[in-house]
Amino acid sequence: MGGRLRRGLPASAQAPLGLAVRAGLGLLQWPGLDSAESMTRSVGGAFAASPLNRKRREKTKARIAFAFPEWSDERVEACAEGVWRHLGQLATEVVRAPRFMNEDVWFRHMTFESRFPGLDDILEGRPAVTVTAHLGNWELVGHGIAMLGIPIQALYRPLDLTALDEWMREVRARRGMRLVDKFGAMRRLPAIVNGGAVPAIVADQNAGERGEFVPFFGRLASSYKSVASVLLRTRATAVVGAVLREGGAHALGIDEVHDGATGRRLDELGYRTNMISAIRYEDWKDQPDPAFYITARYRRELERLIRMAPDQYFWMHRCWKSRPVWEREQTGFPQELREKLLALPWMSADEVEAIVEQSDRDAAELARRGTDRLD
Repeated sequence: MGGRLRRGLPASAQAPLGLAVRAGLGLLQWPGLDSAESMTRSVGGAFAASPLNRKRREKTKARIAFAFPEWSDERVEACAEGVWRHLGQLATEVVRAPRFMNEDVWFRHMTFESRFPGLDDILEGRPAVTVTAHLGNWELVGHGIAMLGIPIQALYRPLDLTALDEWMREVRARRGMRLVDKFGAMRRLPAIVNGGAVPAIVADQNAGERGEFVPFFGRLASSYKSVASVLLRTRATAVVGAVLREGGAHALGIDEVHDGATGRRLDELGYRTNMISAIRYEDWKDQPDPAFYITARYRRELERLIRMAPDQYFWMHRCWKSRPVWEREQTGFPQELREKLLALPWMSADEVEAIVEQSDRDAAELARRGTDRLD
């Protein structure tokens, strides 16, 4: 998450493209919510089956099949199509979020558990970060917590289209959420946490050859070190979760605790927060390698979340692309890493050996193809 050289669009193209994109987004505001979502889901499904998308669809299916080896070809195909339908619907929801995520009606669209891991840490002002994936509606993780009156700062990649980037920052700020450029944010995160804000980090993408390699669906995946770095420097609690679409309305909205509550409107989007884990100082302080433990732990929790709704995950990401040096250089699985994996409380010896065997297969595949990356 270091600095980068950002190549923006030519200045002459910024204004007309900005107007065109804003006009296109405005079209999604005209029909009713159900109609707009139905339309964009259909568009997503059509694109999934399009010949123009054949190569990406096949690679997406291959990743799904690897993650779920017990699935039939038909189920893998259905999941892949569902991913694009979900993304189509998500486009409508992101555009319209400023209208339904406000103090008056937000509880009509998403529900919180009555009490979730890490809630006390956040409400009592203890240092905390939230960690999520490109799963469900990741935008609503920050929005929902901001609606509770908690200062949220979401790390994101600024858009190359300046006009659209400025609009996104402005709209999110109205709802209590500040967007922070993820490039260079690593140096600022401890100060943000210690200042009382709660950073929201989307941490499921490939982190490159210098990332921390930890298990993810049975294969080592390069993962961001930023979460562990912040926790080690601030002793913050990492609350891992996602906002998933459950496919139906919740009759009681947010007020699930009071069964006798009346006058509540139905939850129109059918989203529910699933904050499933809190990684606290007490969990990692006695670990032989705390940074490795934290990174492996949040990746494990993200995998648990994805298994809840695999057709709502962004499988187009090349999450296993970068490979560790021992696979690239054919030097064999490091004994030190084997011992780190065995020290993880949730990993059995058989599971560790399965990771080692998969790493050996990946090394052989890199050698066969004469490359240093996986699709």
